[in-house]
Amino acid sequence: MHIFSPQTISTHEYAKAVKYYDDAVRSDPSKTYMRFELAKLYYELGRMPHAQGEVEKLVGALDRLRASRG
Repeated sequence: MHIFSPQTISTHEYAKAVKYYDDAVRSDPSKTYMRFELAKLYYELGRMPHAQGEVEKLVGALDRLRASRG
């Protein structure tokens, strides 16, 4: 899987990057790094509700991890 570099993002290939990260986290929700990158992209694009939603999913994943460790 290709990870978008800062150069890709800076060349305004935002739609391509969002689709890539969104597809990645849909196929494997445990990819928290990808979800974090998606949240950052949404933030950079000013899509705050989407960014907030991704951050909330990250927090939920952290809470579940903490609960599983007891």
